[in-house]
Amino acid sequence: MKRIFFIFIIIFVCFPAFAKAEIGIYQQLGKSISLDLVFNDEKGNPVTLRQLTNNRPSILTFVYYKCPGICTPVLQSIGKLLDQLESPSLLESTSRLTVGKDYSVIALSIDPTENHTLAASKKKNYYAAMEKNISDTGWRFLTGSAENIKKITEATGFTYEKRDDGTFTHTATLITLTREGKITRYIYGTTYLPLDVRLALLEASQGRVGPTITKVLQYCFSYDPAGRKYTLNILRVAGTTSTLAAVGFFVFLIFYSRRRNKERG
Repeated sequence: MKRIFFIFIIIFVCFPAFAKAEIGIYQQLGKSISLDLVFNDEKGNPVTLRQLTNNRPSILTFVYYKCPGICTPVLQSIGKLLDQLESPSLLESTSRLTVGKDYSVIALSIDPTENHTLAASKKKNYYAAMEKNISDTGWRFLTGSAENIKKITEATGFTYEKRDDGTFTHTATLITLTREGKITRYIYGTTYLPLDVRLALLEASQGRVGPTITKVLQYCFSYDPAGRKYTLNILRVAGTTSTLAAVGFFVFLIFYSRRRNKERG
């Protein structure tokens, strides 16, 4: 009987942090996306993901180019990250990771109304802001049809919502893929540690799947578009705490009642 109660508590406590959210990320670690999905590159040419990854591990991120909030810091951070990965690392035997040679980066718009002209303009701006010169084919800015966008976002567990004003509510994450398109890791947030990404790319190159520790933390924090930062979700944390307290009190009453009955018997 005690074992059943403990199992009940564990499920009740852990489920909110790992259940699929309406807007967020539902991890699909170990599953594969189709590399034969067709999107449009910055010149408007149809290309498959297989052509862009070119038999290399890759980093995929979902954005949209007219985004007034979270997408800009994500793309800026990717630019800084690519600069940092080009620099020698004291922690690895390999001195640098070169985008377009050792791995690929793909930014894909979730807005099917955006076209390649806008994507090309954004790419030009972010390339110009980088300190190092990288391959034109290393970091790609794609657009696509609603059908194919839906297929790839569903395959990766990326859920979002379109508002009435035409903007989108979504989270920020980098998704690392193997050369075969298998999902190996999710890296959350709008800033990224070079070492963390190096290890994620190493895992992807070897086909290893790594869990994301920050999943529970993501449950407790929400992105503030105005402040462009993650803040503690007080209502969610307070709600979870209240639920835990209620469950604890319920369990206490049951065990206390059983103990009293046993003593009387």
